[in-house]
Amino acid sequence: MSPDPRIHAIGKLALQMAASSSEAYLDDQIISVLCDHEAGVKIADPCRKHGISDAIFFNWKSM
Repeated sequence: MSPDPRIHAIGKLALQMAASSSEAYLDDQIISVLCDHEAGVKIADPCRKHGISDAIFFNWKSM
């Protein structure tokens, strides 16, 4: 009996999500996001562009 392919797909997705959440950002990327916001761009736009959450943005801003 072969394993269910749906289980394999879910496991693969979980690994991708774990890898992306621990992804390190360069200082230049952080500065770019913060400068975009300072220039008057809504928070959601640079977050979407760089693939980060609002929570990460506010963590960076508080540093």
